[in-house]
Amino acid sequence: MEGVFFVKPFKTLNQQISLLKERGMVIHDEETAKNYLLSNNYYNIINGYGKYFPMSGETYTNGTTFEEISRLYLL
Repeated sequence: MEGVFFVKPFKTLNQQISLLKERGMVIHDEETAKNYLLSNNYYNIINGYGKYFPMSGETYTNGTTFEEISRLYLL
C-alpha cells in the first residue's frame, strides 16, 4: 500500500514516563521530566538522542538517565 503510513497512538505524559522507566531509564525528578516533555517533543528527544546511550534491544543499560538525554538534546 504505497503512501500509507501508520501513526502511533498518543501517550499521556504519565504513560511516556512509565514507558521510559519500563525501558530502564532512570528518572530522578518525574515532575521536571514531565515539564520537559510537555515543552519539547518526546520523539525528537528520545528517538533522536536516546540512541546514543547503551541499550540492549529497547532497554537502556548502565543507569542511563533522562537528565543525560535531555542535556544532550539541549547541546
